[in-house]
Amino acid sequence: LLEAARLWDAPHYRELGEVVLWQVKTREVTEVFGIGPMLIPAPAGFRLANGNWRLNPSYLPEFQLRRLMQADASGPWREVWNSHLALLRKAAVAGIAPDWYEVDAQGAVLPDTQTQGVGSYDAIRNYLWAGMTRLPEGRRNTPLALLSGFGGVIERMRAVPEFINPQTRASWGGAPLGFSAAVLPYLKALDDDTNTGLQLERLRQNRLNGNLGSPAHYYDQVLALFGEGWAQQRYRFDETGQLIPKWQERWFDSWRSH
Repeated sequence: LLEAARLWDAPHYRELGEVVLWQVKTREVTEVFGIGPMLIPAPAGFRLANGNWRLNPSYLPEFQLRRLMQADASGPWREVWNSHLALLRKAAVAGIAPDWYEVDAQGAVLPDTQTQGVGSYDAIRNYLWAGMTRLPEGRRNTPLALLSGFGGVIERMRAVPEFINPQTRASWGGAPLGFSAAVLPYLKALDDDTNTGLQLERLRQNRLNGNLGSPAHYYDQVLALFGEGWAQQRYRFDETGQLIPKWQERWFDSWRSH
């Protein structure tokens, strides 16, 4: 909403965005044991009966938090991002993200009891966001570094697994088409041109009448919207998290310097 207001010169969207942001800040940011303020998925339902918090790392793209730091400089967004990184270091010990994880009263990260800690349809977005994030010159892409183990899995398999154990790197299931699209920015950020090319070719061969697969699945299409759209240079996020679509004149300078 905030970006729609800026790009389309629509102040009403900014008003709505500020209301949503206030709701999130007051109802969905909480103190996680020994870690600091953290963004939770919703006001209720993610504090478990045993007292643990249940969290999803894919809900915190860095570019989004950077944009919120700009929009609400007095808000907790920088601290939330630092908390997220501290937890991701514990959750992705083998360089692979889980869909969900739990945090206990001592601040320890534990496998999620509902999903047994697997990485799959939620976790795939972590790699997408990490690959899209652009930082000021000299700044390290910490999520990309923390999640670099997934690149080794793709290198070994020449495919993007549907399910993976973040602890052992054991994988199973299929290789959803949308996952191939989602990892394009990630593989590009890792300078893995070989596997980037393999995933692009797989997507090309499985695109029918503009859709991925037959029949086309909704989530594959959404991941392709993000991943392929980025690979086709249709948009970028700048260092502050602002969206730069291709139709903006400043896009060209941003793309050349990326």
